[in-house]
Amino acid sequence: MSEAQRIGNQLKRYFVEKTGVFLPFNAAVEGLTAAQSLLVPRQKFNSIWGVVNHVCYWQEASLLLIQGSPKMPETPGEKSGGWFAPTQAADDEWHALVTRTLDMNVQLADALAALDEDALHKKNAVWKQTPYEIALSILTHNSYHTCEIITLRHLQGLWVAA
Repeated sequence: MSEAQRIGNQLKRYFVEKTGVFLPFNAAVEGLTAAQSLLVPRQKFNSIWGVVNHVCYWQEASLLLIQGSPKMPETPGEKSGGWFAPTQAADDEWHALVTRTLDMNVQLADALAALDEDALHKKNAVWKQTPYEIALSILTHNSYHTCEIITLRHLQGLWVAA
């Protein structure tokens, strides 16, 4: 297995499988309704919806960068970086966002796994980072925001089953 394949596998694994004591992203969002995901528990906090949208945005941005595209994903409204949450939404819209985020993780992981050694370590013209560096960054990013989602759930009294 190549280094790129190992990184791609880990990106998927840590997003959807419980590994050791770490809860994955899918467990953090499991069972939430649209209303719960839209709640902002305190002033200056994010909603879970906003965090999930942000995670989805940066996975898509990372995928585009690895594919060599100078384009960045669009964010609805006046926000940037994927920080968008509607004021109201139906459960099917929430579930569609979660599904898109999970799918984007798979697409990004598969794109990384398909890279050869040279491509894995070639700097991107836009960010001046290699796909290897982008992958490590998004792993850290996803972990950070998964913890944020868990914290936002706890503030609502919505404990995640270990």
